[in-house]
Amino acid sequence: TLDSRNIPKHKRNISLVGRVHQSRLAGQNLYLVNNVSTYFLSTYSPDKLSQILNTNCQNIYRKNLQDYNQTLTMVHAIDIHSGQMDSIGLHGGVNHIYMTKKNLYLINQRAISFASYTFAKYKEPLIIKKIQLNALMNSLQTITSPDSHVKKLNYSATGYFQGKIKNSWSLKEFNDHLVFVTTISTKTPISNHLNII
Repeated sequence: TLDSRNIPKHKRNISLVGRVHQSRLAGQNLYLVNNVSTYFLSTYSPDKLSQILNTNCQNIYRKNLQDYNQTLTMVHAIDIHSGQMDSIGLHGGVNHIYMTKKNLYLINQRAISFASYTFAKYKEPLIIKKIQLNALMNSLQTITSPDSHVKKLNYSATGYFQGKIKNSWSLKEFNDHLVFVTTISTKTPISNHLNII
């Protein structure tokens, strides 16, 4: 904490598995997005896995599109004052994140798909996953067992699209719709598309 600019104080350590991809701070809540390799996770029991990932296996969501990508994306919401945390996991990697007051969007535009070798519409696969941020994390409880897990992060939707986005500034949430721009370069001529979902 920085109660004094000259004398920062170390309050606590929080250990999480994986590499931090991006983070956002909203009020007293820190949102961390980690990439975790699933290769070493396959050797653990469900109970041990729940302990390592800070959530139970019921909060790990698989994707509908078959994918060679072996990454597990973990999303953590941490109250910076109490240290209380809620976590969920989603199979597949993440390249960009976009956060609003109500939702967190995970963007994966490097999916290695079985379908991409067969169907033209998957030549430049773009996967967007939506996570609802419930009650701004004001009433979290410490996760000590699967029974005490409090869901403040809700995985609500996945969309599959074609094309690439430049960065997270290419997305905007407006009136409960997600607006984003994609570029398709595998077809001639190269084309840009405005998407509203």
